[in-house]
Amino acid sequence: MKQKALKIGTTLLLGITVLVGLLTSALFTLNATQSASAVEGTITSSVAVEEGDEVLAGDTVTLTVTASSTLGSAYFWGAVTLTFQITDDDGNNIDPSYIENLEVLDFEGDFSDCVNNTVQETLEEGGISHSTIRFALLNDALNESLTMDKPCTMKVRFKLAEGTPGGTKIKFQIDDYFKQETQVTYYSVSGYDENTVDTDSNADMFVIDSSATITVREKSSDNTLSALKVGTTENNAISYPKEGETAVADSINYDYAESAVLSSINITPTAANEYATVYMAAGSTAPEQTEANLVESGKEKNIALTSEIRTVTILVKAESGDTKTYTVTIVDKYVALSDLVIEVGTKTEGVTKIGLGEGVAFDPETLTYTVDVPSDYASSETGVKITPTIAEGHGIQATVALAGTNSSPENNSVASGSSVQVTGIANDGSLTLTATASDGVTAKAYIITFKLWSVETGTIDFKVKGEREAPYESDAEKAAEKKIDYYFLLTDEAECKGKFLITPSVTDISIQIQPFGGTAEKYDATKEYGAGTYSIILTADAGNTKQYVASLSKMEYLELAAESTFQFIFEETTGTGARAKSYLRTYHEKGMTHGVDDKQFEKVVLGNIAPKTTINMFLANVSPSQRNMIRIYNNKDRLLYDCGADIEGIDKANYDKWSKYRISTSWYVQYGGTAENPLETVYISVLGDTSCNGTIDSADSVKMSAHISKKKLITDLEVRLAGYVTNGGSIASKDITKLNRIITLKDKIEDCLYKPAENATGA
Repeated sequence: MKQKALKIGTTLLLGITVLVGLLTSALFTLNATQSASAVEGTITSSVAVEEGDEVLAGDTVTLTVTASSTLGSAYFWGAVTLTFQITDDDGNNIDPSYIENLEVLDFEGDFSDCVNNTVQETLEEGGISHSTIRFALLNDALNESLTMDKPCTMKVRFKLAEGTPGGTKIKFQIDDYFKQETQVTYYSVSGYDENTVDTDSNADMFVIDSSATITVREKSSDNTLSALKVGTTENNAISYPKEGETAVADSINYDYAESAVLSSINITPTAANEYATVYMAAGSTAPEQTEANLVESGKEKNIALTSEIRTVTILVKAESGDTKTYTVTIVDKYVALSDLVIEVGTKTEGVTKIGLGEGVAFDPETLTYTVDVPSDYASSETGVKITPTIAEGHGIQATVALAGTNSSPENNSVASGSSVQVTGIANDGSLTLTATASDGVTAKAYIITFKLWSVETGTIDFKVKGEREAPYESDAEKAAEKKIDYYFLLTDEAECKGKFLITPSVTDISIQIQPFGGTAEKYDATKEYGAGTYSIILTADAGNTKQYVASLSKMEYLELAAESTFQFIFEETTGTGARAKSYLRTYHEKGMTHGVDDKQFEKVVLGNIAPKTTINMFLANVSPSQRNMIRIYNNKDRLLYDCGADIEGIDKANYDKWSKYRISTSWYVQYGGTAENPLETVYISVLGDTSCNGTIDSADSVKMSAHISKKKLITDLEVRLAGYVTNGGSIASKDITKLNRIITLKDKIEDCLYKPAENATGA
């Protein structure tokens, strides 16, 4: 039975005291010598309702009546009377018949010899019946030493009849009644009895400590919820009724819009009435009223969900037995694509602006994307293909709606995981993909904007302007011979420099100039360029490129410092019979002839250099403007120097060592162009090293002697030039003699090198 505190009104309940008459028989005969004055002390009593102060019709009520004494071992006997006062809600006495099965239960204590002398009576007063119960308080005269150190307790039980009106109040009042046998007269402890002999001596003997009242409460028929809380965490929980609502609705849709699939839900139902019972279970039918489904009002319970079951039903059972159900439907409003694949096709190689671009990945919560589309895409086979995939487990509708602006999707919808082709795309055209949640209303739209990038690089009109702004035209024949696109021969008049004049056939393209072995830079029409090989790189918007190769040449020779001993001279017949000394570079061309035998040279020769000359020493004498355009190979065709570039095949660990290598005869230098297609190849001869072994020794004398004696023909120009140790223009016995003196250290090789005069021709 539930407990509830009772507030007592200001109107005091009227007490009806029924004084019980004579006991039906004499209980004990006491010693006549005892008088009333012999009684000292008090007797106190109280009453309590074990079930509380509020009960229901049909409930069984138990009272506990307690009496205790400070009379010691006095000889006395008497009774305590319990009166039932029944009133309506307005305090009026009513029929006590609502009390049924009134009975006395346990009786124990030291007042008697365990004799239960309890009397139950029904008395009439004003047409109203009142039930009273009294039990004796006795001290046996035969046991004078009996002390009453324990209270006497009686328990009374009755049933409150069904149909007892709500508001009925029942007051349990202790009325006193005590009898002392001195004059065989009844004494009222309260001091009232017409037969009282000694009233004053007993007036304060009995003290009533308390009374008790219970109120009849009708069974509640309230089967409603006062509050309902639904959520997975405190952050996303929703409390009902919401603001502006007066009650919890019978049917509630809980909107859930998080990316994680909801596999369970926390629900806290609170009954409006404290006596109602709440049951809850997953599903759309009322839960069974079992212990497993029982929920304590106001307490949270986690309910598991499945992909098929997204509803929780709550049953509220009133105290009266009436029931009501509430349903909570979990509406998964999360809607997203888990993946979006965009494939863009193009006919042009080298396109870099394709699709979402580098470093851009699809994110379900990112709704806008820009897709790079080359302008030459094929509109059907290899154009733009879109494949959306719907996030699983959220009940999202199975298809994605499509809508195009300045683009034409193949269909107006596409199933998850399927592809759709987009055609007719214009620049800044867009495609909207809309996914809809299971509620059919909530949607998320992904917008793809297409950016068309031109792949046209076109052609260029390429010229070079000299110092006087007179444009040079490319030598088409020379360009074809060199297997390049443009070839320009710079003149001294232009100071061997020129400005590029590039006119593209397509606008809005990027133009870069990249020197051979150097770094590409933006084209600048005002910048002057020296001799060398250059790449002209055209880049379209889409990133594809076209490349042209142009060469600017300085009269096709390698420029060396004027004071360099590497500028070996030779004698040439002028046509008048006289011979003149000139720099080799002045006639550095394939068609030059040599005065020895007027035979056309087969190779272009750089000229003699001093023995022990290293690559670094050689490079120090090359014009800085040309140093980054040459490559040096040894006589075994091994590349030892390549403009200082990081080229494949170079052993970096030995690069520094190679730069200190001594140059030998038959090494060669490539000038300009590429390694596979240089502008020129010139050979080196080291004075005295006719055998091409890197040193001057007896093998060189033998080779020179064989040449003189015609026993072995030496045809290589660089070898012959290496033998001109006396600068005589031909290999003769005096060259052998001079060479032997150098070998035997009688002469210095440096003395054989040509020292150009200040007025030398071509200086």
